[in-house]
Amino acid sequence: MPPRLHISFHPITPTIALTRHAFLLCRTYAVRAPPKKTKDSKDKKKQRTEFINHDLRGVQQFSLVEAMRYIRAMEVGRDPVRTKYDIAVKLKTPKNGPQLRDRVRLPTPVRTDTRICVIAEGKVAEDALRAGATLAGTDEVFELIRNGPFDFDLVLCHDQSLTALNKAKVARILGPKGLMPSTKQDTVVKNPSSAISDLVGKVSYRERMGVVRMAIGQLAFTEKQLRDNIKAFMDHLKKDIGNTKQVSKSVHEVVLSSTSSAGFSLSGQFESPEKED
Repeated sequence: MPPRLHISFHPITPTIALTRHAFLLCRTYAVRAPPKKTKDSKDKKKQRTEFINHDLRGVQQFSLVEAMRYIRAMEVGRDPVRTKYDIAVKLKTPKNGPQLRDRVRLPTPVRTDTRICVIAEGKVAEDALRAGATLAGTDEVFELIRNGPFDFDLVLCHDQSLTALNKAKVARILGPKGLMPSTKQDTVVKNPSSAISDLVGKVSYRERMGVVRMAIGQLAFTEKQLRDNIKAFMDHLKKDIGNTKQVSKSVHEVVLSSTSSAGFSLSGQFESPEKED
């Protein structure tokens, strides 16, 4: 009888098998430690405290006469009275600082059809209508503001009607449009009739996102008319900037455009140097 063969099996134990499997998984899906934060990465995540302004050294700038000629060429066929020159002043200013907001009288008015609403009662309202107000009153005016639409360019309030204005709760409607009367803006007055003659011809401006924009002239204006308007506006704006004590503000760039044209960065010159007398 042949001898029996004794074959014994020594399979890998489950512990060894699982350990090797876990090693392979760890090797394949190793979790890497996050990179150490450097000073540069921390600076990138810091929120900017000022609005971004591009470097003007690489920007082509134009004299006022040159910009006007290009704009007029782009606006050929447009109504020269309805088409407006717009000016945009980009400021170096912190994001959380106070915003500029005021009114300025230009040498040559851009609009001659200013619609004025006066919040007043009785004889004061009647005198305001005679002085040129489009609408005057209290309850009927508040109702029109709530229900709309309305196209006022300016809202004045008689000082004795200020309580009624506050109770009407229309500030949430007038405020975003820049029409809410306030003593700071000289739109809460003792004599609306005389205020109308004084305020007609003034243009309001307001800083938004570090930029002040406003209509500065009509396409029909001459170069000198537009120059005088821009100078009056910039002088008034710089005076407002100088009165802002809480934060530092300065003018970074002035851009001239129109209703449908591109914007032209102004160099501050009236004409090109080679054309100046």
